[in-house]
Amino acid sequence: FYNGLKMSTRQSLPRRAKSCTTYAPSLLQRQLDRAINSPGGVHKTFTLLQKASTDEINILNEHKWSPLVGVIFRLGKNTTRKGNNVQSEIELINLIKLCHERGLDLNSGGYFGEHFHRPLTIASYYGFHNGVQKMIELGALPDLTDGEGKTAWHTAFDNPCDSLGGKFRDCDRRTASAL
Repeated sequence: FYNGLKMSTRQSLPRRAKSCTTYAPSLLQRQLDRAINSPGGVHKTFTLLQKASTDEINILNEHKWSPLVGVIFRLGKNTTRKGNNVQSEIELINLIKLCHERGLDLNSGGYFGEHFHRPLTIASYYGFHNGVQKMIELGALPDLTDGEGKTAWHTAFDNPCDSLGGKFRDCDRRTASAL
């Protein structure tokens, strides 16, 4: 055990990309980062992934990087402020399906701040229960930890909506049920 985690779980965590001297973001990764953070980011991300070559997709997989992390963070922040947004989850599910079809590893992730995040843990945190269910159906592993040692199950019980006074939202219950 290491900090309460089994060694096999700890070993499944990727090294931080910034500390790896041979790692440089690919052109596609830089384009996806810009697209995610721009107006219409989900649609732009979808289009870039559709047009990407197999070699470009393979490079993203080699770097263990997924555009889903940034997209889910962006959708989650907007949805949490505005309330439940069905359209956001539909866009997310379509992007998850495309990532799977293009061969992107759904267990890869990305760094925000100092921590590595996985798409499944972020989707669980924001209560995107249909997205969580789709990722699991397509092979995402719910027992993998993120950079903080949390699994999707842990983050499903974190409530990002302070206005509820610690009460679980219906989408949080559905997410936990999907897991």
